[in-house]
Amino acid sequence: MPNQPLTMHQIRELLRLHAAQLSQPQIARDLGLSLGAVNKYVQAARRAALSWPLPDELTDAQLRQRLFPDQTSAPPLAKIPPDFVAIQQELKRKGLTRFLLWQKYAAQ
Repeated sequence: MPNQPLTMHQIRELLRLHAAQLSQPQIARDLGLSLGAVNKYVQAARRAALSWPLPDELTDAQLRQRLFPDQTSAPPLAKIPPDFVAIQQELKRKGLTRFLLWQKYAAQ
């Protein structure tokens, strides 16, 4: 699961297994996660002073906010689609490369 956030079910299961004294490699193996992902969530739970069992009234959103308070839930920026006709015209200019056009596009 490269660079994908864990589901709340996975996070809760990870915390349960950690409280049951399983090692991080065992948790990673049992949940099919990387050792780094397990360590990241265990450390976040320690910083948030969370222990198992979690309070029943703790919602998924509240749990995620307590684990990672610095992350904002702002929507991702909209991507501007490239203007392929303009790109084709620009590439006809001498000395202009696709890389330079990409840099211009990425800056927008």
